[in-house]
Amino acid sequence: MAELKLQHLEEKREELEEEQRAYDTHISYHHLPNKGKAPDVPQPPTPPIPNVRRPLAERGDRWSIPRPPPGQGRPDPVPNPVGLAPNDTAFLEVKPIMVKPPSPYEGKHDDIECFVSDCLSYFEVFTPYFTFPSLMTTFAASYLKGVAKDWWVYQRADFWESSDWTNEPARF
Repeated sequence: MAELKLQHLEEKREELEEEQRAYDTHISYHHLPNKGKAPDVPQPPTPPIPNVRRPLAERGDRWSIPRPPPGQGRPDPVPNPVGLAPNDTAFLEVKPIMVKPPSPYEGKHDDIECFVSDCLSYFEVFTPYFTFPSLMTTFAASYLKGVAKDWWVYQRADFWESSDWTNEPARF
């Protein structure tokens, strides 16, 4: 049985070699290109990645500030125009008011838009001081007067609660 299998395997090898020879003669006779082999013309190099798509550290134009010409070194630093002053100098305590705080809100229906827009503009000007929504809420609540303040006293507990049943953060 093993001899029959070996004989059958040898016949299949001879058939395969004969098919390969027939294929090779056909290709050489008709001068067909070698599609399965390496390409005749090498591929062109890939184009460089555009500056916009490169990481910031690898961009060629990442420094937008003017620089001195190469080889000239850094220019001298600009002299500091501020001198020394004693701590009790009067002008050190003066701070200009750039934006006035919002007017107190009494609870009238025609003043609410003005109050909210004043608060929002104040928050934009003094952004470093209002980093969290809780700070904005506390600031706005401090300007409520009369009926609006009475309303806030009863609503305050709802605004400072956080339900553990949801994935929402605490609302202020």
